[in-house]
Amino acid sequence: GQNPTEDQIVEMVMQANCEWDGQMTKRDFLGVGLEIVKAGFDIMEDVRAAFKVFDHNNDGSISREELCEAMVNFGTRCTDEEFAVMFAEADKNADGKIDFEEFSAMMIPSTPGHGCV
Repeated sequence: GQNPTEDQIVEMVMQANCEWDGQMTKRDFLGVGLEIVKAGFDIMEDVRAAFKVFDHNNDGSISREELCEAMVNFGTRCTDEEFAVMFAEADKNADGKIDFEEFSAMMIPSTPGHGCV
């Protein structure tokens, strides 16, 4: 489910190139829907690429050490406590590692960030 803002809806209507009478043809609607789906795939490709950067040993998950090392390499500074909270929030199943699904939820959050600078 998506919850577009009013600006995003206006942009979709503009993309569909339809009249402002509140009506959209089926073809216009499907065209805009396809663009939205494509944009979602592009985002997921970016998330997949980022996941590979963090998952140094390519085992399909990100350990605490891998995340910490990546954050240091990217110049992100956190206290040990901030890091522990962020890792725990990302590690939804509490197995001590972040899998792709958990990483995706962390990278495309529905609410703003985690307190690191």
